[in-house]
Amino acid sequence: MPLPIRSLDDKSFDDLTAEGHAFIPRVFPAWTDHNESDPGVTLMELFAFLVESLVYQADRVTDRTLVNLARLAGVEPRAGDTPQDLLARAAARLSTPACAVTADDVVALALNGLFQVKPPPATALPAGTEAGLLTVASSGASLAEATPAGAAALTLTAGPVPRPGDLLAVGPPAGDEAFEVVTARSVDQSVVTLEEPASLAHDAGAPVAPLTSGPPGTRLAALAPAGAATVAIVPGDAWTAGVLRFTGEDGAVSYAAARPAVARVSVTAVAPAGEPDVVRVVLVPAGSGGRPVPAEPLLQQAYDLVRNGTPLTTRIRTVPPAYRPVGIAVTVVRDVATQLRKDTVQAAVENALVTFLSPLRGGAAGQGWEFGRAVYRSELYALLEDVRGVDHVVTLLLDGDESLAALPLAADPAAAAETLADLDDLTVTVLDPGAEAW
Repeated sequence: MPLPIRSLDDKSFDDLTAEGHAFIPRVFPAWTDHNESDPGVTLMELFAFLVESLVYQADRVTDRTLVNLARLAGVEPRAGDTPQDLLARAAARLSTPACAVTADDVVALALNGLFQVKPPPATALPAGTEAGLLTVASSGASLAEATPAGAAALTLTAGPVPRPGDLLAVGPPAGDEAFEVVTARSVDQSVVTLEEPASLAHDAGAPVAPLTSGPPGTRLAALAPAGAATVAIVPGDAWTAGVLRFTGEDGAVSYAAARPAVARVSVTAVAPAGEPDVVRVVLVPAGSGGRPVPAEPLLQQAYDLVRNGTPLTTRIRTVPPAYRPVGIAVTVVRDVATQLRKDTVQAAVENALVTFLSPLRGGAAGQGWEFGRAVYRSELYALLEDVRGVDHVVTLLLDGDESLAALPLAADPAAAAETLADLDDLTVTVLDPGAEAW
């Protein structure tokens, strides 16, 4: 329950002078002239006036004071900011851990501070280049037509009307596609004409959204030879998605969509022999592969980001996850009542096992297989018998052993804390009812 905000300006001049008069008989009985003509009463009223002014000032915070408080939090005012906007951004920054002192803080820094840029910026940018963040706001605008000459007309159905010079995003990204960023050239009531490059190729009705500048401090960390870029967010300016605006040395501006570069982070202080008192940060990169391994530039950037956000005495290691190969051979009986073909049931069983053991989508919660968690036969039985088209499981071998109840990922606790399951050998056999008796 929030504490009530008490008003400090609760004493008036009359209240203060009345309290002063009440003190006179107790602290100075010989003082008997309490009229306004008495010099002592005049001084008491002067002090009451000064105290009333001080109390009034103590209960009020000026806009200049709010700006100074926001600057102490690392937030600079922008054009058009109200005091409430400034305080909201300062509160958001303070609510994000800028110094990692717990395992949860380290996880937050790595998950919220590293982003992958796709497609790469059109301009070659060196590591460390500052990038402007652009967040997409919904406007309800739609693309009415695009002429062969490259100009585009937008019809605004709702939301704020863009002003000349505003940046607009046409067609939100799908997959690895980026926004087409355009500039509003003129506004005529509900129709906006855009100054659009010839690359625009969207059908009429494509959604359009305005782009507004976000917080500064984003840095371009690495630019791989293939053009993929990793961006590190300065702690306190965490964000979840959006569009980046890069400015090259030649002044050219390019735009690209950004997505989180890290899908999962595990932090452990259980270090292998020979590395005592080391905080190990295990990174699972975002992607769709069955065995995701972070590239060396991403490991280095994660180290730099976490290193800058942890106390000087903390020793950091950023490492890729270890994978324990798991072999599964399973034979199931088809449920003929579902009328599913054997190849369909086989594909469903394979998909269920691959998904369940996935480092990104596996586990009971679907958030990725837990680090160090053994693979249990009983869980696989329950999983497979829930697959549509499966009547029951005949045999299930873990690494070729039909009697093994659980398959540990590692014997050493330190190694297990960094190890995930890797389903690299899977054999699924589907039988019709009665065939298992042969």
